[in-house]
Amino acid sequence: MTFKKRIALFAAALAVCPVWVAAEGIPDFASLDRNRDGALTLAEARHFMDTRTLEADFNRSGKLDPKELSRAAAHMNERQAADYIELLDTDGDNQLDYDEIAQDLPMIFQAADLDRSGSLSSEEYAEAVARFGR
Repeated sequence: MTFKKRIALFAAALAVCPVWVAAEGIPDFASLDRNRDGALTLAEARHFMDTRTLEADFNRSGKLDPKELSRAAAHMNERQAADYIELLDTDGDNQLDYDEIAQDLPMIFQAADLDRSGSLSSEEYAEAVARFGR
């Protein structure tokens, strides 16, 4: 894949990543904050992502293929899903396992954690959504 294509796919990925955001829209803070303590941890965000990915994993293989990804993210056709998979596929099997899907989550989370507390307040989450999500 050419560098130019990787940049274009990365830009597209920012708009549709992660898969559960593409499929259902950006979740509200309350749906992510599982223990209702007013702080969103990386583990809570990952749990939500894994749950949504499991819902898209129709054959329960532990991986998403282009057909499953395009079904979960209706705005993607299978070719676009295959290109997206190529961008994130670290083991070269032309499918995305849950870790490959979530590989950028720590970096995204860190960028949103403005006070470097290790968790996101509802305000930090809202600011990140306003800045990057919509």
